[in-house]
Amino acid sequence: MSQCITYTVGSGLYINMTNRCTCDCDFCERNTINAVGDAESAVATFEADAYVREPAGSAYVHRGHDELLALYRRFFSNGGGIRLEHCALADDGRACALEYNILRWGRTELSPEAGIAVYVRGATGRLASARMYDDLEPPLGDTQ
Repeated sequence: MSQCITYTVGSGLYINMTNRCTCDCDFCERNTINAVGDAESAVATFEADAYVREPAGSAYVHRGHDELLALYRRFFSNGGGIRLEHCALADDGRACALEYNILRWGRTELSPEAGIAVYVRGATGRLASARMYDDLEPPLGDTQ
């Protein structure tokens, strides 16, 4: 399993990039039901005024809690989270770029699809922005 799990611990953001941690911390999302594919938990990793830019471009920018929650509910509408294989990471302490392969989207197994995401940390340590770049047409479920 090589899913990225992000969640808050106190006022900070915890990013388990490889999910290879052998600890068994009580607060770890790996120890709770619905750890991956939970829209509310995903949105909780962002600053209140954060934005996410989808791969389709600047016309697909989602800002603030309500828009991010709707976005992640749509992302997870195919029966769960998005499984990534992490390839490379560059991090300067303020921003990081993650090269990845998308392997599974909810219930749908995929041929590995390459992409990159750029994350910028905000003042509280949570994410201020996330910009994704890939060519995948996501297999979304019914969001009605």
